[in-house]
Order: sequence, then structure tokens, then C-alpha cells
Amino acid sequence: MLKLEKRLKYDLLLIFIIWIFSLTIDIFWLSLNNLPPAWDQSTHLASAFKLNHLFNDPRYFDSLWWKEIYDVTPSYRGPFTYLSTLPLLKIFGPSFKSAILINQFFNGILLVCIYLQGSLFHKRSTGLWAAFLCSVSPAFLVQRTDYLIDLSLTSLITCSWFFLCLWRTGKFNKWISSILSGLFFGFVFLCKPTGLLFFIIPIFLIIANSIIDFKRKSFSL
Repeated sequence: MLKLEKRLKYDLLLIFIIWIFSLTIDIFWLSLNNLPPAWDQSTHLASAFKLNHLFNDPRYFDSLWWKEIYDVTPSYRGPFTYLSTLPLLKIFGPSFKSAILINQFFNGILLVCIYLQGSLFHKRSTGLWAAFLCSVSPAFLVQRTDYLIDLSLTSLITCSWFFLCLWRTGKFNKWISSILSGLFFGFVFLCKPTGLLFFIIPIFLIIANSIIDFKRKSFSL
């Protein structure tokens, strides 16, 4: 048990180093990039800046204020990514470079969940390699240096999947893993409702496996 805890701490330290490596690359890129954000990014930034402005004078018991927050994202996009960006905008001021730092928060969640899933289904080296390849993948490099909702959506889906896998395998407390999976499932909906489509196959497989297990138990009786 002690060896397992030491190994986990060592692996999480490696994940932290990988995260620092990603952060260094992204900050270096940001220091060289002086171009204005692209059209799609500017739409997301405008939504984040609108929320930032609304929270300059919060009116928590005013229904009209809540309606204004809801109207910031009238399309299929949810406000979760923009709300997550608010602390950075308050600390560093409303700008593209301060808003984009939120990607590092979601990148950290993604790296840890990928490592844990790889370790759960294969072995710890698989999880570490998966996290490293994720950090240097060109696709994720692009996502980390853009202010979009794709990286946040990916990290939340991966996190919900991980706790769903823990619940299914029974390798952790089922109540806690189910609650956490459901919590991040809700965050996915608040980030982008269409992200729920990624759960159709896992839910179908869980239902099918549950039916098979029930039939096996019935026949054994």
C-alpha cells in the first residue's frame, strides 16, 4: 500500500512536470504572438468580457440580472468556460492573454484524467505516455493557444468518463464516483449541451452490461 502511494505521488509529480512543460511552451508562444484573436475566438472573448462586466455589479437576487447572464450565451454554447475565466479577468484584467490562461487549468485536468484512465485500464507507464503525448500533440497545442470551448469540453468529458469507469469497475467508492461523474456530466452540459452526445455509447454499454449481469445472476439462482 505504501509503495502504491509513493508511486502515485511520483507519477503525479511527473504529470506536474509535463504540465509545467506545456505551460512554458504556451507562455513562450503568447510572448511572441501579437496578432489579434481570430473571428471565432473573438466571439468567445466577447461573451467572457460581457460576463466580466455583469459581475462588476452583481445582483444575485435580481431575476433580470440572471437573465442578462443567460442571454450572454443564447446559442448552443454554455457559459461554463466563460464563468471559469472570470477570476483570471478580474486578476489580470480583461484581455486575450489573460483569458487564454484558463486553458492551462483545463489542460491540467485533462492530463491527470488521461494518466488515471491509462493506469486504470492498462498500467501506469501507459498513463504517463498518454499524458505526455497529449501535452505535445499538435491538435492540443492549437487548442491551448486559442480561446475556444473545445479544450474545456474535452477535459470535462474525460473527467466524467474517468469517474464513470471507476463506478463501473468498482475500484473506488461507488457513491463518490457516481456523484463526481454526474457532477462533471452537468459541467459538460453547461459548457456545451451537444457534448452530451459523447455519452450515448458509454451509457448504452453500461445499460447492456447491467442487463447481461442481471440475467447471469438470475440464471445462477
